[in-house]
Amino acid sequence: MNNFLFDTTDPSVIVVSKSGNDDAGKGSFTSPVKTLTHALSLATAARPTIFMLPGVYAEAAMITWPNISGLKVIGMGGVTISNGNAAVA
Repeated sequence: MNNFLFDTTDPSVIVVSKSGNDDAGKGSFTSPVKTLTHALSLATAARPTIFMLPGVYAEAAMITWPNISGLKVIGMGGVTISNGNAAVA
């Protein structure tokens, strides 16, 4: 029995994880990508949902939201997105 509230093998989702890999990751739960920036580049009308697993993500100074109807990003727990280029005081 699947104890998740969603299908972890659903091909219409993209998964982002701190342990993911933007070069080799496919965006699945078993092969996640590492950044929201890369996940947005993979998003399509057939793949409009991005799940971000808990973590702190240092992203580009500017994130471009693709023109995809119904695109959504869902944080799965404690998710923080920061500017990876910001100066540290």
